[in-house]
This record gives sequence, C-alpha cells and structure tokens, in this order.
Amino acid sequence: MQTWKYACFSKNAISKEECDYIVSLLKTTRIWQDAEINTIDEDGKPKSDVSSYYRVQKTITLSCENSIDVNPVAGLHDDVIKFIKKCIKISKKHSSNICNSTELNSVFLVQIQLTEKGGYFRWHKDASKSEVFSNRKSSNIIYLSDKDSNDLSGGSTVIKVDDKKVNIKPERGSILSFRADTVYHKGETVNTGEKYAIYIGFGTRPDTREIMKNNPSISDSHKEMLPKEIQLEYNNSVYVFEGIKAKKPGANVFVLDQQVAHISRKKTFWESESLEAIRAMNLKGVYVDVGAFMGNHTTFFCQECDSTAVFSFEPVRRFFDILSINVKRNCKRVPVYLMNCAIGTKSKFVHMTTPYEKGDSSLRFNPGASFIIDENDPKPEINKDLFTAYQVNLDDMLKGVDENICVIKVDTEGYDLEVLKSAEKTILKHKPVLLIEAWPFMKFSREEIFKYLVSIGYEPTFAGTSASFIFAPKKI
Repeated sequence: MQTWKYACFSKNAISKEECDYIVSLLKTTRIWQDAEINTIDEDGKPKSDVSSYYRVQKTITLSCENSIDVNPVAGLHDDVIKFIKKCIKISKKHSSNICNSTELNSVFLVQIQLTEKGGYFRWHKDASKSEVFSNRKSSNIIYLSDKDSNDLSGGSTVIKVDDKKVNIKPERGSILSFRADTVYHKGETVNTGEKYAIYIGFGTRPDTREIMKNNPSISDSHKEMLPKEIQLEYNNSVYVFEGIKAKKPGANVFVLDQQVAHISRKKTFWESESLEAIRAMNLKGVYVDVGAFMGNHTTFFCQECDSTAVFSFEPVRRFFDILSINVKRNCKRVPVYLMNCAIGTKSKFVHMTTPYEKGDSSLRFNPGASFIIDENDPKPEINKDLFTAYQVNLDDMLKGVDENICVIKVDTEGYDLEVLKSAEKTILKHKPVLLIEAWPFMKFSREEIFKYLVSIGYEPTFAGTSASFIFAPKKI
C-alpha cells in the first residue's frame, strides 16, 4: 500500500479475473446515463463553466439510502450488485486508513463509471461547502480495466497530496481512497480504449427539507408547503412515503404536485379508484409500472395485489432515489425491480424536463409533470429543469421474464403511445390489463392511444379520475 497524508492506494484488492467478468457484464447493459455533474464549486457557488468540466463519461448510479448497502436495479446483472456490495466492504476497510469510523457509517454515493476515448475530468474536490455535498468524507475508486484488458491508454487519476501531484495509473483490481473534503484530483484524457471503474463515496446526505426550512430567504407561507413524510392508511396497512424535494431551494420556489397533495390530504393512494379496479380483477403475475415517480402504484401493486413481482421504471434520477427509499420502506411482500431509465421504441439518450410553472409571484416545481422533449420542439423555456436520461425498449427489458405479465401501467406525460408500441410484443404475448393515462391535449392524443389499442385487440373497461383508463383484451 502507498500512503499519503490524506490518501492511500493498493493493488490487487480484487482479482483481475473478477474485474474482467464484471466488465463483460457491464458491456451488455443498456442503462448507462450521461454523467451528472455537481454544478456547485467548493465555495457553494454555481460553477461558471460546467460544460468543460468533464467529457464523454457515462454512469450508472445506485441508490443506497444512507446505509452500507445498495438496492437492486433491473437491467443490471445480480452478479454486478453482489460485486458492488463487496466493493463497499473493501472501500470501507481501505478508507479507514484516512477516515475515522464514524465518517464511514453510511454510503453517500455508489456509481459505475465508463469513460470513453477522449473522456476526462478536470481538477475538483468531491465535497464542497454546499450543504448538500459537504458531508461526503471519503472517495474510493476501484479500477476495473487497464491496458491489458481494454486496450486502455491514458485515463490516469492525478491527486494533489503532500504538496505534490501523484499519478495513479488504472490497473485492474486496484483501489484509490482519498479524503473527499481535502484532496483535489482529476482524470486525465483516455487516449484509447475504455476505462471502467466503481466509485464509492462515504458520508451522509443531509435532509433537504431541513436545509429549506432553515433558509431565511423562504417565506413562512412557502415553508408550510415544503414536502414532508406522507403517511396513508389502506386496507389495515400503514404506508410512509418520502416527499418530493425541489432541486433548487430558494425564495418563491415550492413543490406543486397533484399526487403528493392528494396523498397528503386524503391519506390514501393516488388514483385509488383505478387501483381498486385492478385489485378487484385478482390478476396473478408480474406487474409493470412505467413512470413510477415516487412509488404510489408500485407500492400498491406489490402490497395490495396478487403480484409475484413488480418491475418499476422511473427516468428522473432524483425521483428514482425517492422511489428507491419508498420501495425499501413499504414493499415487503414480493420482489420489486427498479430501473432508472425512460421507455420508448428505440434505445437512445433523450432530453427531459421537469417544468417550473409560473404562478402569480412564484415558480411552482411540478415533479409529476416531467416529460421527454420532442426532438422537433423549439428550445424549451429557461424556467424548465433540463436533463438527460437513457431510453430503453420495454420488450427488450421484459423478454427474459418467464412468468405471466398481467398488468402494465403507463403514465409518461404524453409519451404513452410510444411506450405502448415499445411493449407491443409483450402485450400480444401476455395479454396484460393496461392502466393508461390518456389526456386529450398531450403529444399523443387520447384518440390516437385508443385507436392504437383497439387495433391490437383491446377495449376500454374502466375510466377513473386524472384521465386514467383501464384497457383489457376484447372478449371473443
């Protein structure tokens, strides 16, 4: 082991054969997303030149909910999850050389990283004075590829320690640990090949609600509108949901979402009429939730229906994290497989937005209205929150499911017809009941959706609130 004041590096922490096997699995996955960059500098201020901060990096971020564990992700091989759990243990032990035990009690971030040819990271610290990032204490990089496995050249990690720069070349099975709040580092350009690595950060994520409550710039009336833990009772069971948090806290920005408001006021599931109609059908098999948001339907399918498993898809990263928390809290009866991706006919990166709707004197953060931006649309207005997600084909994701798929729910803010077409093979094979949101004014109109479903042998059997409809195969 090489050691410095705030960093250490060890070779052969994991066997090269195991690294090669994991990389082979990662090369077949289709759930990579463009890297999300911390746009806050070390002084807690927005970075002025984020676009040049990194280049050509893709990531898969795993939810860990401030624990020493990770949640399973649909589309990611079980052996990869087992490997990451092993990496967490190795990283915690290795980080004990530079951190005290209390700083390693929970995982801040777990990320699988792929840096392609031409990719790099500029100088930065992983922790900053921003309240959200200041609690990250230890950063760990486990290298999965090198010049002998992936024809990799370049891609070294350079750290500033002991008043000097140290160059760490990628080597399969090696691990670099350093203080996230102290050590500046960069990733040099990958000249050839691909660099695969696992990043594990230790620390605790603060409660964003508390940050907002303690912000003097937010008025008392808006503080009352801040999200809270939401509790509901149904069928003699109590469910607790994590609330939705605004991404950029500030004066005159607050959460406005029908689903959150309904659960808070009514103390029951959102779209309970439609859900109860599904439950009354006594359908046994796999349930699929596309556009899962905070997990309302996923939880109901898992706990209140005769499901054998639930597959849940949510493309927005920060809502996926909340979905993961809610599933872990509430879903105990059958397995729930989570996927952080969008659904469509083609596998590709898509641009999405969560709108900030204009009010009389404020912006209303509307998380449930996140949608995919049409490539032909003009540039979205500046008050929208823009990001990138990876889109996959639903038929491809479900083709390995051996059990009967009996229910597919789709709520994708106007993208529903695209989702249905991406699942056409699955629908024709399994004949599931379909729970669809169909508004007349969205990208694909209600009429277009109905016309398509009739063309593949379906008919509407139930109309609920919030433009939700149940379709079932026509009876012969």
